[in-house]
Formats: sequence, C-alpha cells, structure tokens
Amino acid sequence: MEIKVQPIVNMNVHQQTYHIIAKQIISGSLKPGARMTENEIASALGVSKTPVREAMKLLSKDGLIEIIPRKGAIVRKLSLRDIKEIYEVRAVLEGLGAKLASKHIPKQELDKIIESVKTCKDELDKGRVKFFVEFDTKLHSLILTYCGNRYLQKTINSLNNLIYYFRVEIAKKIERSIEAFHEHSWILKALKNQDGDLAEKAMKDHILRTTERMLKDMDLPNE
Repeated sequence: MEIKVQPIVNMNVHQQTYHIIAKQIISGSLKPGARMTENEIASALGVSKTPVREAMKLLSKDGLIEIIPRKGAIVRKLSLRDIKEIYEVRAVLEGLGAKLASKHIPKQELDKIIESVKTCKDELDKGRVKFFVEFDTKLHSLILTYCGNRYLQKTINSLNNLIYYFRVEIAKKIERSIEAFHEHSWILKALKNQDGDLAEKAMKDHILRTTERMLKDMDLPNE
C-alpha cells in the first residue's frame, strides 16, 4: 500500500485522514482488495493510530473499506447489487430534493450553472470530460443545498463518496457523459420554470438511466 500525500499537521486529524484515504480509493490509486493497516497509514501521514482508527470507522461506514479483525482493512470491490441499491435510494432522494429545491434556488445561482452549459458541451465535443464532472457535481450540490430538508441533505451526504466514485467511472466513457449531459438539460429546464413535479421526474429518470449505463459498463460481481 502506498499513500502519496504530505503528512498531516493541522487540527481535525481524523477527518483529514478520512478524506485523504477516501480520495485515494475513489480515484483508483488504492485498488479494490488492497490491504491497509493502521500502522502503515499512520506512518505515511505522520499521525498517531487513534485518528487513523476513527477515519477507518468512517470509511467502513461509507462502504469504501472492509475491516477484518486482527488483519487490518481492505478496499472493497463494489458489486452490481451495491450499485442497484445505492441508486434506487439516490433516485428517490434526489428526485425529492429537486422538487423541493425548484422553488428556492436563487436565480443568480441557477443562472451560473446554465451559463456553463455551452462550455460543458464544447468540452464534451472535444472529447474532454473533466469539466462535465465538475458541472455535474455543482448541479447536484446546488439542488441539495437549497432543498431545505436537513435530513434529506444528511442522508444524501452519507452516500456522496460512493456517488462521486461512480460519477468518475461513468465519465470515463465520453458517450455516457454526453447522454448524462442531455439529461441534465431537462433538469435545468424544470428548475428554471420552477416546476417541482417535472424537476423530480427529470432527476429520477436521469439517475435511473445512469444506473442502467453503469450496469452495462462496469465490470463488477453480482454480489
């Protein structure tokens, strides 16, 4: 196992440790099946084992690692069932979030997203997906911010690391990013018109289509 980062020197050490390892897993730097021990991580980051232990509890809760007693932890390989169950929940929650947010997103905030649509399309036309991933993340984040439901926000945030992992995986295929980009235009149109029911349907349809694309593209076990 190799973690390529600078040692941690600031406060809130276990949260920083968590984010560093999560980023390594989500980016693919730490591969599924890779073993990690508290000693190795603590040494790599220049911290004690206590914050590492707390960080690993959070990573396990998020489903990014599996802790094996007396052996350490391994990076999980997600299954088709994981995707189905996560995205079934996500479709319902984010659909509701879009409906609630449709009446509350400030016009200037929505306009900023809409203004970036042309740039996003131009980048995709050139075969570049980085801007789309950022665009996608900003749109979903904007909706969550203005949905006005704290429990909805908390639940979706608990899935965010896995969601981002899948978002990056999907974007590796340019045609999938283009499909998702067009679906985003339906969501934006509904939000601009403050049509909550249509925003909910557009978001749910988008996420369910995303699920179908992932099930076709990702090499994952059934269980």
